[in-house]
Amino acid sequence: MTEFKGNHIQWPIERNARTFTARVVEPIHYDPKTHKKIFDATMTHLIMPPENDKIDKYDNIRKSISTKRVDLITFPEAFIDPDTLLQALTTIKGIFTCVHVGLRIGYNSEYLFSTRDLLNLIESIEQVKSIYIDDIQKFKSWITSQRSDEMFNVGCVFAIDKHNKLRVCIHPKIVRSIFEFSPSPENHMSEANLLNLITLRQSKGNLKNIVMQPLLCSDATTLQTDKGMGGPIELINKIPTQCFDGDVPDHIDIVSVSTCTPQVKNGVARPSIHREWHRKFLDSFQKSADDFHRHHFSVFVLANFHDIKIEDGDSVKMKDGGLSGVFIPVPPPKNALFPSGIDTSCWGRPKNKDESQNNSWSRPDDDALTKWSSMGFICMLSPISNKQGIEVRVLECTIHRLPRDNSLWSNFSSIEKCVIYVGRQADGGEIRFAKQEAQDAE
Repeated sequence: MTEFKGNHIQWPIERNARTFTARVVEPIHYDPKTHKKIFDATMTHLIMPPENDKIDKYDNIRKSISTKRVDLITFPEAFIDPDTLLQALTTIKGIFTCVHVGLRIGYNSEYLFSTRDLLNLIESIEQVKSIYIDDIQKFKSWITSQRSDEMFNVGCVFAIDKHNKLRVCIHPKIVRSIFEFSPSPENHMSEANLLNLITLRQSKGNLKNIVMQPLLCSDATTLQTDKGMGGPIELINKIPTQCFDGDVPDHIDIVSVSTCTPQVKNGVARPSIHREWHRKFLDSFQKSADDFHRHHFSVFVLANFHDIKIEDGDSVKMKDGGLSGVFIPVPPPKNALFPSGIDTSCWGRPKNKDESQNNSWSRPDDDALTKWSSMGFICMLSPISNKQGIEVRVLECTIHRLPRDNSLWSNFSSIEKCVIYVGRQADGGEIRFAKQEAQDAE
């Protein structure tokens, strides 16, 4: 176990309430040549919504005092290249949102980074004005020690802290997916051994610190690894403290997962076709709440592509993805009525049934929000059939209380104020966002 290394970064932040607002970004298609445009438009919408008449990309000068706070925005895996990341790092000002995004080496088919590529990226980040350089030193030391023929899948979390310092965490993928095996060395992902945690350290004494674990796709599953020690969720719960220099948080509040994964399609009575999160992810949600003591109260925030292109030799197949959303290990709100375009799946069983009946994940025709006794649930974007003109959807939801902040003697607070923003290509070619209309949810 000591062959794993831990990187625990602490960022000072300023929050004014116990709520936690998250956004998940779901591009309609996995199409790398469009990723930069979608990223830029989504970030612009985050910083300055359309009603505030934003002009310059990332400009904060005209920011309205009414602009809502978003604590986390999660993009899919293998999404933007180093140049796009560096552009964001050098131009964003005054944004206290944690931005989690998967990185790719270029906008063609390749996405894995060599050790030299990653060293070049780190050296470029070190030159960014206002960077808090200590954040990336452990990653730099780790990548310097890797073999030159290794190829890694990486993601990035960045934010501006309360002192207006740029904070950056680069994290490598640890669990290789079935799509990352290849006879070609440059297309075969190396499994990393660097675990990353970020503590958002709150200065106000009446609010708790928030610990976040950023992951990439299969990192959040129970797939077998080369080392046979489990993925980063399991590892965080059993790793010796010396791997983190004696500093391992005793809880994880948020698990942010950038994904690019096909989902399972099942026919049910309502609607006619239903997608379900891959069983490996569902197992991780349940096992985290049941078995992994540092993750008992973890909220999972997951972003995925709605449709995914899978290259298999000379053939290309389109797979169903989607279901970007949030898993919360507490019961859903009583008598909840979610906006059109949002699906839910509950972990539990029907009320007034034999108590020996096993818990399971509900499907739309179960009416689980009213007919089930549930212990946790997923709130996620529904699949859509009418994708004409739509480039991206963004689900925003506010967690009224993070589970660790709930009293066990009161009704659990969970999710509120769910909104879907739809990004369409305008006549000038730019992407413009608006709140979802009824026909967009069909």
